[in-house]
Amino acid sequence: VEFLKLVESGEHSDALRVACSYLGPIAANNAALLKPLKETL
Repeated sequence: VEFLKLVESGEHSDALRVACSYLGPIAANNAALLKPLKETL
């Protein structure tokens, strides 16, 4: 939710920081999430 709010508000550098901190490790443990995350970023 925080990631999407940052993207929608145009704060892309902060959104990337959130993605790297939280979404990356989650996706690394779930192959189904890894590809969509890479495509989004």
